[in-house]
Amino acid sequence: MALSRAVCLTLFAAAWIAACSSSSGPANTSLLIVGGNQQSDTIGATLPQALEIHAGAHQSVEFQSVPGTCQASIAGVSDIVDSTDANGNASVRVQLGATTGTAKIAIRVVGRGTPDTARFTVNPGQLAGLSISPSDTAVFVNHAVPLSAWGVDRIGNHRPDAISLTVASGAATASGKTITPNDVGRVVVVGSVGVFVDTAYVSAVPPGVIAAAGDLGIVMFNLDGSGLTTIAHVPAVTVRWAPSGTRLVFTPYGTPTGYLEATDLSGNITLLDSSSVYSDQKAMYSHDGAWIYLSRMSIAYPPVGKSSLWRMHPDGSGLAALSLQDTLSAAFPSPSPDGTELAYVADPNGTAAVHVMTLATGAFQTLGLISTDPA
Repeated sequence: MALSRAVCLTLFAAAWIAACSSSSGPANTSLLIVGGNQQSDTIGATLPQALEIHAGAHQSVEFQSVPGTCQASIAGVSDIVDSTDANGNASVRVQLGATTGTAKIAIRVVGRGTPDTARFTVNPGQLAGLSISPSDTAVFVNHAVPLSAWGVDRIGNHRPDAISLTVASGAATASGKTITPNDVGRVVVVGSVGVFVDTAYVSAVPPGVIAAAGDLGIVMFNLDGSGLTTIAHVPAVTVRWAPSGTRLVFTPYGTPTGYLEATDLSGNITLLDSSSVYSDQKAMYSHDGAWIYLSRMSIAYPPVGKSSLWRMHPDGSGLAALSLQDTLSAAFPSPSPDGTELAYVADPNGTAAVHVMTLATGAFQTLGLISTDPA
């Protein structure tokens, strides 16, 4: 039966993939694409020229989006089958989808012959916004960071518009889409195209290394996020640097009594304390590296669950409780840079208030701050 109505195929095309083959196979003399092939238009457009084919009279012809690497599909249906007229002709109207690139429709005479393929180029739509990526990143001082800046259509497809990037604040220079900070601080970058504006941020950081711990172990990485290295495959919490930068003290995660351990940067672990009556927590080196301060929670001596403040030498020797006039449960110790005072939290199981103790006398004052883990 001849085609008596317009048939609209909605074609969603994926981004161009260079690896996709451009070959449509051997020529098929029983099926010819006679019009509408190789058209270009923007996303969502119905192509102005119908896709026309010629085959034998009154043949069933299938139009099907090509699946696979180019990710073309027909919206709502898997394929459409129609019939050629008495002259062997059939036509359909093609609507492009939402993704830019090259899209394909395979056409075949049902039951015989080799399919042919029609190809279409899907271009981005009108400018609808601006996107800068990454929107927030970190880089060392005097190191360049490239930003990707694109005009985008209403779907988010990239457009080839010229984008202007400028440094709105902070010590940095912009060259094209590359930002180079020249001092420590926060840099604000503004991009514009047409009436659209977007903002990105670059943190210029000094050289330094962060240590972190979790279920998978202890890791370290640079302040700009690079150089991630696993130090030890030990689940751990509250990992702290030694002032030398060559060792870390931590509490292994999941141990029944909260042992205290240390490791060098090669993962060689030293056991500092394995008490069966206390759970060691929140250890921190003094600024001169002579002491490790920690809180120990009683798990055997009454009152069970009360924490007290202790210190030891980095090799585990000299473990002793601090002489403290404060009678409340205490935790989260942090020594001052000059080594004369210790900040901590009193009564951590109730109202966690920050206190400061003078180490030489044990006298303390309350700062009136409700918090945990002071430094």
